[in-house]
Amino acid sequence: MNEYLQYTILLTLFYLLYFLVKPYRLRKRCGIVLFFGGTIASYLLPTRAGSLDIEFIAICISGAGGALFMTRRKYLEHG
Repeated sequence: MNEYLQYTILLTLFYLLYFLVKPYRLRKRCGIVLFFGGTIASYLLPTRAGSLDIEFIAICISGAGGALFMTRRKYLEHG
C-alpha cells in the first residue's frame, strides 16, 4: 500500500471518529480503549507487516484515543 494512501485513510478515519462520536460516555470509552489499545499494539506488534507501517498505525490510534478522551465534554450542554 502506498505510504501516503495509508496516511490519508488513517486521517479520514480519525476525523470521522472525532466529529461523529458525540455522546459523552461513548467518547470517553472509545478514547480510553483506543489510547490503551494503540499503546499496547505499539509494543506487541511487529513494526511492519507486508507494506503496512504497523508502528505508525498504532501511534495514530493512540493519538486518536487521547484526542477523543481529552475532548469528551465537547458536545455537553453548558448551563
